[in-house]
Amino acid sequence: MYFDREKGRLGALATTILTAASVLALAGAANAASDLTSPKKNLGTGKPAAIKASGNKFWIFGRNRNDRLVIRHRNRRTETKKQTRRRTRRVVSSTPATPAKPPQWQVDGPTSGPIHIVVSLPDQKASIFRNGVRVVETKVSTGKPGHRTPAGIFSILEKNRVHYSNLYDNAPMPFMQRITWGGVALHAGVVPNYPASHGCIRMPKQFARELFSYTRRGAHVIVSNSDATPVPFSHPLLFQPVGPATTKIEVKGKGEAERAIFVRAALHEADLERKAEMPAAERELAQYPLRILITRRTKLQYRRDIQAMLNELGYEAGTPDGRYGRKTISAVKKFQEDIGVRKTGVIDESLVDRLYKVAGKGRAASGHLFVRRKFKDIYDAPVVIRDPERPLGNHFLTTLEIDNDDTKARWLAMTLRSRVQITSADDNAVPAISIDPTLEVRRTLDRIEISPEVRKKIDSMLTSGSSIVITDHGKGRMTGLGTDFIVLANKRYKPQ
Repeated sequence: MYFDREKGRLGALATTILTAASVLALAGAANAASDLTSPKKNLGTGKPAAIKASGNKFWIFGRNRNDRLVIRHRNRRTETKKQTRRRTRRVVSSTPATPAKPPQWQVDGPTSGPIHIVVSLPDQKASIFRNGVRVVETKVSTGKPGHRTPAGIFSILEKNRVHYSNLYDNAPMPFMQRITWGGVALHAGVVPNYPASHGCIRMPKQFARELFSYTRRGAHVIVSNSDATPVPFSHPLLFQPVGPATTKIEVKGKGEAERAIFVRAALHEADLERKAEMPAAERELAQYPLRILITRRTKLQYRRDIQAMLNELGYEAGTPDGRYGRKTISAVKKFQEDIGVRKTGVIDESLVDRLYKVAGKGRAASGHLFVRRKFKDIYDAPVVIRDPERPLGNHFLTTLEIDNDDTKARWLAMTLRSRVQITSADDNAVPAISIDPTLEVRRTLDRIEISPEVRKKIDSMLTSGSSIVITDHGKGRMTGLGTDFIVLANKRYKPQ
């Protein structure tokens, strides 16, 4: 046997002679030779390790704690200990222990209807709901301290069976389902009994594989600071389907059973006719659920409305872009002069109320409603929020499966426990952490007013799996192109 220093490999003769039997013999001889014995302990067993050197490489022979023969070869000059551990080869070993059986995917409950995932941060578990029923759950591992998984309302934006992290050393993320474009995703990984990830939600590999096939893009993922569960809920403000169910059908001269069959068939035919009249693009979009956000209006939206109303009244406030420039200030001063108040050019609450009254717009809208479908904005309108100084909270509502002959949608509701605190004028912090959806959601919806025109528009577009998100914090920085409305729960709301 010889070693070629120039080519950096064993010669051809060595490769043919060095069989499994010769390796065992060489290891035994090495262990028996006193001149090759190293004073270092062998893998923590108390047995000395044998070393065989050749050129700039050497081989270490020994046994580990399980009495398995181990051969290590290391380059003296370049190879690190970490690389040596990776290159360790087990030549002879005992029969390995039977690996633990992976968790089985057992889905009990509905086989159709909208799917959403609820992740509990304190319990380190994820529950999968289908049509409002919990069908399966699993242990997860979320972000460790310093890389905590954000609590909030998300949706699946992208799916890849094979994916590697572009943030953490190209780490594998099999069966990846992305919920933010900032690096948070569901994927297979090591799941200890504590948070251990860099912000992602790790799942057992078998479970992640099955979940990947079970979901589709757009499914909601709710990450909660408690074990939140959606419950059935109803309220007059919630939208209801409008369509073929309102069609008048003549059923004279038929029995009760025949009438029911006839009505169902007629409704289905009317629904097909209505869809056939839609443009192709609109008909394709109608298959996707609505994503509705109700939140507070921003100062920019207020200024746009004021500019638009001043233009309608002939005061030439310029383009309604929300910028408080010279044209807008000049228009405000002219309006103040006409109504007999001091010309300051400043927009205050009393001026806004007077402007809305003169323009015939009623009360100033303190909230706004946005609608998305297939990750794109399709509609928005102002709404009124009574007692705007009080917080709205973070609420999630979603419809169950809607059949063609349904005249009323069934809704589920849940409130996210958050660290939101309302700081009053005297700096006394009052926590708002109730998670009773039948109380908190109802109180919030009681304060919201939606005009009949807006309600009719959304009712006509409502489909199975449509959802409403209510929050104090607007669209949020994570909401953008290719997302649904992303709402973070751990934020403070301070009345302005």
